[in-house]
Order: sequence, then C-alpha cells, then structure tokens
Amino acid sequence: KGGGRTSKASDNGSDDQTKTPEQPTVPVAQLPLSDSIDGVTLEVISSRKEGDARLLDVTIKNSSAKTIQFRYTFLTITDDQGRIVAAETIGLPSEIPTNSDTFSGSVKLPSSSLKDAQTVTLQLSDYPEQKLQFRLADIPIQ
Repeated sequence: KGGGRTSKASDNGSDDQTKTPEQPTVPVAQLPLSDSIDGVTLEVISSRKEGDARLLDVTIKNSSAKTIQFRYTFLTITDDQGRIVAAETIGLPSEIPTNSDTFSGSVKLPSSSLKDAQTVTLQLSDYPEQKLQFRLADIPIQ
C-alpha cells in the first residue's frame, strides 16, 4: 500500500543512536579547476599551505577581443560551512589585455579563517560590466 519511493540507510547492524557523529561528506574537486567565459579563463592550479595561510595558485588568460578588468575587492571566497573568508590577491593584474599571455598569481587565505573547512568556493566578476561571473566550487584546502 502507499507505493512511492522510500529511502533507507544501509543496514549495517547498527541504529542511529550508536553511530558516532561525523561531518557530512563534502565533495572535493580535483585541481586544476577552471572556468571559461567568452574567451576568458580563470583557473586554480594548486592549493598549498604557506606559514599561517593557505595559498591558491591561480592563472587568468584572456583570449577574447576585449580587454577585461577585475577589482579584486569584489572577489568572494566562501567555505563549505557557508562562511565568507577574507582573501588577499598577490600578483594578479587588474587589467587583462586582449589575446594575452597567461597571468599567474595567488589568493591568500588566512588559516584562522578556514577552521574546520575542507573546501572553498571562489567567485569573481569582471568590472565594471559584471558580465563575466566566474565561479569555482569545491576547491580543496586541506
């Protein structure tokens, strides 16, 4: 009777009261991770610990026919707990010329802002048009 779908946890002989609390599994992307929009590519190539910070090594390439500008104050980093993480960009140009070489730099995240986080999501838009909305999710930081 009742038909329809039911879901059941795998039966391994234990019930919910005897399970130890665990963090939910967070999907983790494999690096490098990139997003390309209209000939512009933003890529996170690696994640590494340096001192009391986590550095995301990134590249930006503009293969389009238009110069692209970024204001990194609009860069948004959120962790897998939903918290906004302070970020500092290092070595990334604010203007990417047409048909440019690849520019490399880093995004620095203070380790103290990443407590219990496994991944982060990076969001960046071009300026002032905000037509290019880059989003790289599930970037591993452990």
